[in-house]
Amino acid sequence: MKKSKKTSEEISFIIAMTFMLIGIFGCIILSIVLIFPLLLMFIEITSISLFFMIMLSLIPSSSPDKINTESIFYCGLAKEPYMNNDSLYRPIIPIINLPYDENWNEYYDKSYLKVEK
Repeated sequence: MKKSKKTSEEISFIIAMTFMLIGIFGCIILSIVLIFPLLLMFIEITSISLFFMIMLSLIPSSSPDKINTESIFYCGLAKEPYMNNDSLYRPIIPIINLPYDENWNEYYDKSYLKVEK
């Protein structure tokens, strides 16, 4: 199995998630022990980590990526009047980091999928 290299967004997300979990567990433990100044510190760590994770996903998704209209299956509809390369976008979500599959080779390969008559 091939190991994929982690992107900076994934590493930042893992670090923020770790800090948030530490903050949540610290809040739970310190609310039982009743040490108020440390409880406020862990609440602050949790809120900053949550805010960072929200910004990590919102900032890149506010600048969408263009899509090539030729890579979309149109079901036989006319292409040009309905969709144009200048007007078709997709959001960028770095936390998920899944590649978009624009390959239709399996669709056109008749040996890949047998259709019953």
